[in-house]
Amino acid sequence: MDDNAKTREQVLAELAAHRTLVEGTLWGIAVIDEQGHCLFANPAFAVMCGVATPEDIIGQQMLVFIAPEELSRLAAYGEARLSGGTAPSRYEFQGRQLDGTPVWVEALVSMIDWEGQSTRLFTCIDITERRQAEDEVKQLQAQLLQTQKMEAIGTFASGIAHEFNNILNVVMAYIGLAESEIPFDSPAQSYLAEVDSALQRAKELLNQMSTFSRQTATAYAPVDFAALVQDALRFFRVSITKTIDIREHISEEPLMVLADSTQLHQILMNLFANAEYVMRRTGGRLEVRLERVERARS
Repeated sequence: MDDNAKTREQVLAELAAHRTLVEGTLWGIAVIDEQGHCLFANPAFAVMCGVATPEDIIGQQMLVFIAPEELSRLAAYGEARLSGGTAPSRYEFQGRQLDGTPVWVEALVSMIDWEGQSTRLFTCIDITERRQAEDEVKQLQAQLLQTQKMEAIGTFASGIAHEFNNILNVVMAYIGLAESEIPFDSPAQSYLAEVDSALQRAKELLNQMSTFSRQTATAYAPVDFAALVQDALRFFRVSITKTIDIREHISEEPLMVLADSTQLHQILMNLFANAEYVMRRTGGRLEVRLERVERARS
């Protein structure tokens, strides 16, 4: 066998070895021209693009395999690299397969001469699972941070509730003394009764803050919703402007619901306060209607 024959066999063997390496690697390899068309691709790159064989993407415009939000960034990299400017040789980006499935890719990019033209050599690997794992870790960290914040808020709320509860106890004690000093038939007795009722509501709210700080379950119990609405309206009337006329249409029969009475009362007061805020300048009529209705059967 002459030297030329040996050289030819060696070249063919080297080409076969290179072909085996390129086709067997898990890294996707592709050659892209200046216009963004694929000139060469190995099977791993075809899998990343969501096609059956490399031949399915040869000659294709590779922009269709890039997520829209990444186009401007990668286009800037490509222009800089082709013009001799500076662009990162290694980066991550979000691509998409032919059917639109998102895929995260880590790419190594360099300039090479391919059959006489300046092209970009892409060596890529699918990092979708890694990115998903990183996102899950970030979500868990965010949840942990939120939990820590809520615990701190709960501790603060518990301290505030304790201090205010002490203040309310003093105020309620003096109301009791005032009631004992004022004649039973004095109009002031009804005023003090309203103050005492409001203080009881305040204590319930403070208990709710303490419950929040302990992160215990909400206490649900049967509540007469009609009586609760009337009670909330009674508190609301003393704080609104005279230009707002409240019309009540409250059912006389008990309307029982399973709820936390303190939370429900707070919701009603918030609704009334929002209505009062909207009507504060112009005044008007606020109608509150509560009645039993039957849900239509489908």
